[in-house]
Order: sequence, then C-alpha cells, then structure tokens
Amino acid sequence: HLSSRKSVLRARFSVVSPAALLGALKTLGEPDVRLAAAVDARQELDLRLGVAWTRYLTRRLAGRFGALRGCLVSYGPCQTPALGFV
Repeated sequence: HLSSRKSVLRARFSVVSPAALLGALKTLGEPDVRLAAAVDARQELDLRLGVAWTRYLTRRLAGRFGALRGCLVSYGPCQTPALGFV
C-alpha cells in the first residue's frame, strides 16, 4: 500500500546495458496503465505458449529420442534471452 503522498515513477528501457539503464534513470516518467496491461497480456501469452509447447515438445521428442524418455523438454519465449545472462 502506497501513501498518496509518495510519487511512483517508471524507468523505460529495452536493452540491459549501463548506457541504457542510466538513460532510463535520467528520464523517469509516470506509469502508463496501458503499458502495464500490455505487460500483463504478454506474460499470460508467454505462460500459455510455454505450457503448450513444453507439453508438445516433451511428448514429441521423447517418442523420437529414447534418451529423452522421462525428461521434460521446456520451452519459454523468455528462456532464450535469459540464457544470455548465464
């Protein structure tokens, strides 16, 4: 719960780099309800696609490659970019 006296600002960036993050901190703006709703929609789609593709890939690949029997083959739209951090 935020007090009505507190201000909330949003940093907008699409690249995780020192320059992009510092630029975003210098240009903080008011939160946009439409952008927040779009983020919610993308998260829901990512979850639904991930569940459907994980099920499909696990069943399909386990049938073709015996070494994958009993394994889970996971798919997620956010997994590939996240691997760049590892």
